[in-house]
Amino acid sequence: TSMAHANDGGGSIRIPASCCGLFGLKPTRGRITQAPDRGASPGGFAASHAVTRSIRDSAALLDATAGPAPGDPYYPPPPKRSFLKEVGDDPGKLRIGFSRAIKGESQLDEDCVAAVEDAAKLCEELGHEVV
Repeated sequence: TSMAHANDGGGSIRIPASCCGLFGLKPTRGRITQAPDRGASPGGFAASHAVTRSIRDSAALLDATAGPAPGDPYYPPPPKRSFLKEVGDDPGKLRIGFSRAIKGESQLDEDCVAAVEDAAKLCEELGHEVV
């Protein structure tokens, strides 16, 4: 199976996907209609999409499912071109947010911090702005 339905309000697509070598994307609020059960997501907090084997699979599914239904309270502007056509294109210089801070009493694992710092350095070396 290339994809399986999932929904996300606080990580329920992204976190499990990252734990098992899959790709998870929480689409922008309103990108995929929540109709007919709009009441399940007050304020558009949750989103439906899928866990997929690849970014390409996720983009293809997003092309097939994105769009509003009559009465949707939120809908972002339509994309200028297919999500699938965006896969693999050079995004140009990106501005990437990075923080070592964490709220609450949780402790960050040193190996995790080092991995994220290495990723931030790599992004800078690739010409992106890390802030």
